[in-house]
Amino acid sequence: MKIKILASAILCLAACVTFTACDEDETGILYDRQVFPVGEVVWNGVSENDKAVITGLINNMVKVENTLFYMGAQLKSTSLANYFAYSKSDTATWVGPVITVSMSDYYIGRYEVTQGEWKAVMGNVLPTGRYCKIPEVERNAAWYKETGLGDTIAAYNISYDDAVAFCEALNAKTGLHFHLPTEAQWECAARGGRYCLGYRYIGSDDYTETSWCYSNACAQGVTGSNYGVHEGGQLKANELGLCDMSGNVAEWVQNSYYKYSAADTINPPLKNETALAGLGDTLILRGGTWTQQKSQYYCPANRRKFIRSSYTSEESLHSAIAYCGFRLALQ
Repeated sequence: MKIKILASAILCLAACVTFTACDEDETGILYDRQVFPVGEVVWNGVSENDKAVITGLINNMVKVENTLFYMGAQLKSTSLANYFAYSKSDTATWVGPVITVSMSDYYIGRYEVTQGEWKAVMGNVLPTGRYCKIPEVERNAAWYKETGLGDTIAAYNISYDDAVAFCEALNAKTGLHFHLPTEAQWECAARGGRYCLGYRYIGSDDYTETSWCYSNACAQGVTGSNYGVHEGGQLKANELGLCDMSGNVAEWVQNSYYKYSAADTINPPLKNETALAGLGDTLILRGGTWTQQKSQYYCPANRRKFIRSSYTSEESLHSAIAYCGFRLALQ
């Protein structure tokens, strides 16, 4: 009788315990759940090796707390609108006007997405911008030793569509909702969010402290010791601990180009459909690159129009994409 009572008690206890599912199929793929500060991940079709890489990516998402900031201002003051233009065909394009924007909490990547992270998420799918202006190398791969090759080095040769495809694939593997940052999210984070100290550039008044740019990564040519694209975290971070937002690779954001108005005060929407009479390819890049010489490219307010239709050949398009990468946002 005592044995039956004990057995009954054990069965009752087992029924009250909740276990986390962790199933494995014949290929060694795991399906389980894991809680991170950014939310709960539901792993779907991810190998142990890729899971470790993606876990590192998730753990490097930095929280940007709700704040007000002056979007389009050169410094912290609203009186210093940034009028630098990027487009060679439209030098009158303003970055301003300066608007006061209210941002809710979100997360953004501490580093630009790396080549190792690309491979963990995308497998054998290469980014489409397979071209670099380096005649000494073969043009049959996404990344090159001369320009920067390695799992910890920022991914480049990334088109806007590549970046979106990466986000979609990562979401399918994790159950989270990663996306490219909006312009407002990118600029707010670049300025340091609520911890903004009003630097002229991103994290410093000297852009060479925080940015891989022409003078420290390109000027000495292919044989230079610092030539090319770099691993994140080698230079000074900004107020939020974010690295390389002003240099290394230019970064895609969600938006198409349009001129903000005073009404865009709460995390301005994407407004892709209103961009330059509906041109869907009038996209925006933020931050400078390792090849650029002009200091204004490294200011937090500066935006660069990217009009795919303006490139006269596939080669010139890929040449432009060669210097592009991205970082992730999550909200």
